[in-house]
Parts: sequence; structure tokens; C-alpha cells
Amino acid sequence: MTSFGDMMRVPGGHGSFFDSKAAGADIRMVYSPLDALNIARRNPDKRVVFMAIGFETTAPSTAMTVLRAAADRPGELLRLLQPRHHPAAIKAILDSPDLRLDAFIGPGHVSTVIGCRPYDFIASRYGKPLVTAGFEPLDILQSDLHESCCSWPRAAARSRTQYGRVVPWDGNPKACGSSAR
Repeated sequence: MTSFGDMMRVPGGHGSFFDSKAAGADIRMVYSPLDALNIARRNPDKRVVFMAIGFETTAPSTAMTVLRAAADRPGELLRLLQPRHHPAAIKAILDSPDLRLDAFIGPGHVSTVIGCRPYDFIASRYGKPLVTAGFEPLDILQSDLHESCCSWPRAAARSRTQYGRVVPWDGNPKACGSSAR
């Protein structure tokens, strides 16, 4: 079994991958789907499973690895793919009856692919502002947290980006698989 590091601690019905690895199972953390493909190439006698659960940022590299594996036939590489769409995850949070959030900082890494437009529903339907920000301390400060979290009345909530140098409003059409959005 191979998986990204973020899934190693997630508990399941029989513990986490770390628990199973500690009990002797051959479970390996990978940094790229290509790492799983290389493990399959080096071990043609073993069944190698790559569990991919990720958002828009990991889907392209996982898809490329699936295509390479189909062309190479590196032994037996099985894929368990569960890609997620980030706005759907946010909607699930917003629909929670226990929600106690006033605003969101949007994910710069996912937004480089899908853009900011998919987050418009957060302001229009839920009345919560969202600022897509980069990762540097200055990016976070520039995202105007005070204005986003404290100053805006619900009626004025909107979606915007601080990370415009990297995140196009409509996303990356090639990465999204379309020529127009």
C-alpha cells in the first residue's frame, strides 16, 4: 500500500496506516504518485496499491501516473482514486448546524487550478466573505483579515483574491480540462 503522508494518520475501521505499518504491513508513504509507480516497477512480483485522496492540486499528477502505468505495465499497480472538489468540501462545512465561522481564507494552491469564481457561492448563498491568499506571512497579512472577519456586514460579503499574482479569477483552463470556463 502506498499513500501520501497526510493519509497515514487517518483512522479507519482497523486503525491508521501507521498502525498497520507498525504491525508489519508493507505500507509506504510517497511524495508523488510517480513514487508508487517506481515501487511497482522495482517489485513486479508484488501488487502495489496507490491510494489517492486529494483535491484539484493532486489530480493532474495522479492522472499522469495512471497513463504512464497503463503504457509501462510495471507489474501490478492498482489505483484507489478518490479525488475531491474543494468547493464541495467547503459547502459541507457551511451546511453544518454547528458552524461558528465568520469568514474564510481560500486555499491558494487549489485556487491556482480552479480560480476564485467557484467560491462565489460562499458569499452569495451563505453570506460569508472569502479571501484567497498565498502562503507567505505577508500574503496572510495582506489578505485583510480584519476587514474579512470583522468589518463586513453579512450583506456585503464577497469573494476576492489577495493572491492575484498566481491565482487567476477564472482558474487555469488547461488544468481544469477545458478551453473556456
